[in-house]
Amino acid sequence: MMSLEPIRTKVPTSIKSYFPFQTLSTIIFNRFAGLVLASILLATLVFPRVQEHVPRSLWTLLGCAVGIGIIILVKNLPAKSPGRPSPNGVWLLAVVGAMCAGSVAVVVGRALSFDYGWDARVVMEAAQTLAVGSDLGAYPYDYFSRYPNNIPLLALDRLIVSGASLFGIPLGTAIAFLNGVCVTVVSISVFISVKTLSSTRFAFLSQGMVFAFFAFSPWLAVPYTDLPVAALLALSVALWLVTFSESKSGVTTLAVCAMSGIAAGAAIALKPTAMILLIAMSLSVLSGTRRGRWRRATTRLGTALGAACIVIILSSSLLPAAAGLDTAKLDASRAFPMHHFARMGLIEAPGENGATRYGGYDAAAVKEMGAAETVAERKALSLAAMESELRAMGPVGYPSFLGKKAIWIWSDGTFGSWVEGRDHGERLGRDGALSTALQSFLHPAGASWPLWSASLTGLWFALLLTISFFLWPQGRRTDVLVLSLSVLGIGAFSLLFEGRARYLIIFLPAIITLASCLPAYPGAWRALQHRRNPARAKDTHE
Repeated sequence: MMSLEPIRTKVPTSIKSYFPFQTLSTIIFNRFAGLVLASILLATLVFPRVQEHVPRSLWTLLGCAVGIGIIILVKNLPAKSPGRPSPNGVWLLAVVGAMCAGSVAVVVGRALSFDYGWDARVVMEAAQTLAVGSDLGAYPYDYFSRYPNNIPLLALDRLIVSGASLFGIPLGTAIAFLNGVCVTVVSISVFISVKTLSSTRFAFLSQGMVFAFFAFSPWLAVPYTDLPVAALLALSVALWLVTFSESKSGVTTLAVCAMSGIAAGAAIALKPTAMILLIAMSLSVLSGTRRGRWRRATTRLGTALGAACIVIILSSSLLPAAAGLDTAKLDASRAFPMHHFARMGLIEAPGENGATRYGGYDAAAVKEMGAAETVAERKALSLAAMESELRAMGPVGYPSFLGKKAIWIWSDGTFGSWVEGRDHGERLGRDGALSTALQSFLHPAGASWPLWSASLTGLWFALLLTISFFLWPQGRRTDVLVLSLSVLGIGAFSLLFEGRARYLIIFLPAIITLASCLPAYPGAWRALQHRRNPARAKDTHE
């Protein structure tokens, strides 16, 4: 029978027995992830890119310093104290903390309700039209034919509209409530993951990071797939790590593997980019499993992958009907190919406030794709445009472009808040003392927005710096390999295809987990501690 209590270990011995720390591929993947993040941070300092709504200031440095200081403080807290809660008390505190984060998220989401645009507006208007029994016009069906990946969002929006109508609440409140539930799931899932990999105190620290990045995010007011997918992926990772903290296979263990796969499959159904997690799971098993453990490890992996595939297949056939679409009016030949998104990933365009967008949305490219009649023509147009862009950049210009794009994407701690469409110019829909106070911090027009956005970006830099600093000496750890591979995966995807800071949200829980668990490793501080106190260098965490 699987129990969550044995998760509280120094370094999970079962994980150590499954995965030999001497695996070369594990070292390469982990250290490369740390090196990439370190390179981005260094490049950000040397070649900073102007963000559209995130001014750089001393608050950025202060936020980074505070983040690092908190990590050091948590590391140096006494492992055992008279007032330490019982195991049941720990879980109770974790659940209460997660629910508090979700509740605050609902309040913030309601306070920031506004008339959002871009894809979120198109899909929500379609959901509202279907909810009153009206038929969609030609444009919505053409839109969903072009972007079938947004059909699951339509089903989700219909659920939001139905919930708002059923309970008699404003639509903005229903949106905030759903996103608040997602924040709650992220918080408790990250707690479980960090507790599995390190210690209780760092697990609570990870919940604090979730509170800062998720509970006050302007994205809480927008009905889109990013937060639901982040919650599903965080849950999938937590369940995956729990199964590999068990030394024996059994029905319960395989059932948890299946639940992990179901969560990952649901995430992929909402946003195909989430496929990165399944790839990371597979590579983590292939890279670190001993020959004598192949059967057990591959059985667990196969169970998770099988469950995910079932969910993906069922969702692809059921979601169009669940969304209320007439499938006969959907034209599969109108779908934009992946070549189109790779092409947009090469476009450099001006943004707001003197900023430059690298590899973001381009209206001219979309118009050109929409005018093409066949799939083959759209592929040919995309490939020709990509070839033209690459020739214009040259062998030196392309790496330079990728570097600028990486800095632009990874140096925004608000994750592209208020950047999509004309969101920053829309009027906020709620008044009142609390709403006004929150808006002053969380909207670009607010007086305190520069302080908040710069400080949050500094805290984000602290997370990346922590991973960069600790992942290199801990490169042999295979228990964190799935997290490192997820970071590399979303990084590569955002570079090669259309990308922006918002795309990082779905793997932000994995990044928080990685940054929270690495400093707790027994040998993480040993070299530094040995210089001050040789005896203390032998200490381990709880």
